Amino acid sequence: MKTIKLTLLTFAILAFTTNSFSQYEENNKAKEEYKNKSKHAVGLAAGFSTGYGLSYQYTPNKITFQLAFAPLKDDNMTLISTGLTFIYRIKEGDKLNFFVYQANHYIVDRETRTNYPYPPGTPSTSTINNDRFNNGIGLGFEFFIGENVLFDLMTGYGARNNFKELGLTGEIGLFYKL
Repeated sequence: MKTIKLTLLTFAILAFTTNSFSQYEENNKAKEEYKNKSKHAVGLAAGFSTGYGLSYQYTPNKITFQLAFAPLKDDNMTLISTGLTFIYRIKEGDKLNFFVYQANHYIVDRETRTNYPYPPGTPSTSTINNDRFNNGIGLGFEFFIGENVLFDLMTGYGARNNFKELGLTGEIGLFYKL
């Protein structure tokens, strides 16, 4: 059953990406027009090192600066993700770019808890602060899905939870070039 699901998922991904690339013009003129478009892009990003949420990219040349931001808050919890990523394109192509990246992700994570003692008495409230910093470095691909749509896929090595945990990391992003 797992093999069938994996096969169908692989087939669906290949079908959609192949179809998208078949509509892209394969000549230098199209590549130059793409490069001359706006240096700004907006979209969504998600990753341990890059941060998650709404994202903005600025690309003045071979270097791209990416910001990600997602604030979540309710009565008992605050979670704010802020990410800053530096991307350097090593190889630029007609259908995709190959790059290296360095990512920084700061997470504000606060939770307020109310403790009710037994036998009944005065409840006490405490705030748990679990703010942390994640950092990563790795390689990635930027796929041109359409005239203005980019899909970033990144993997590398990262330090999480204020450098207490080390391991592999993965990041993705979907952007619309303005």
